Amino acid sequence: SDVYHAYQIVGSHGIPDNQIIVFHFDDIADHKLNPTLGVVINRPNGTDVYHGVPKDYVGADVNPKTFLKVLSGDQELANAGRKVLKSGPDDHVFIFFDDHGSMFDKLLPKDINIYATTASLPTENSYQWDLDST
Repeated sequence: SDVYHAYQIVGSHGIPDNQIIVFHFDDIADHKLNPTLGVVINRPNGTDVYHGVPKDYVGADVNPKTFLKVLSGDQELANAGRKVLKSGPDDHVFIFFDDHGSMFDKLLPKDINIYATTASLPTENSYQWDLDST
């Protein structure tokens, strides 16, 4: 649900859909355990964050190989009508990568211009708790 919420925030700040590429498994909205089928709410008394989220890459297309192809502007994907990153050396690219805890530990080289922040240290669990005080 954090991916959907991030999409809503970015869109509400004027970033057009043609500049947003969304990867998500798309396994929440219609899941049998979701009490509000077709709707995703990620905080108490919150609104639907799922509406309008594009299905650029879903399900089996959400994998490291496709992710790297999209980031590198893969022409084969572009020719097939799929969204790929079309940036140049003077562009700033924001990537919201939602996963569990410190997914970048010992994976990113130290000599690249990437800032990564995580919700926990590599040896800690990362949980989100929302309290409905009503």
